[in-house]
Amino acid sequence: MPEGYVVEHLSWEEYKDSGLPDADLLVDLDQVMGPEDLQKVWFDVLRDPEGNIVAERDQSGGRWWTPDELEAREQAEAEYEDQM
Repeated sequence: MPEGYVVEHLSWEEYKDSGLPDADLLVDLDQVMGPEDLQKVWFDVLRDPEGNIVAERDQSGGRWWTPDELEAREQAEAEYEDQM
């Protein structure tokens, strides 16, 4: 990991307010999970030395995604669904 970069674990509320593209996809999570369950949900992010979130870890595969990659993936999935 580059010097000055840190991995941080965001709570559901912090993640929802982060502005990351995937946070928009999960905005309804608090409507299907109770507060006690949401307290157990964490999201791994990578921050640069200035404190900006520069990547998010995929919870299922462990891959780090930049916000641009997340947005491109979201757009590709939407286009695929439109074609179906």
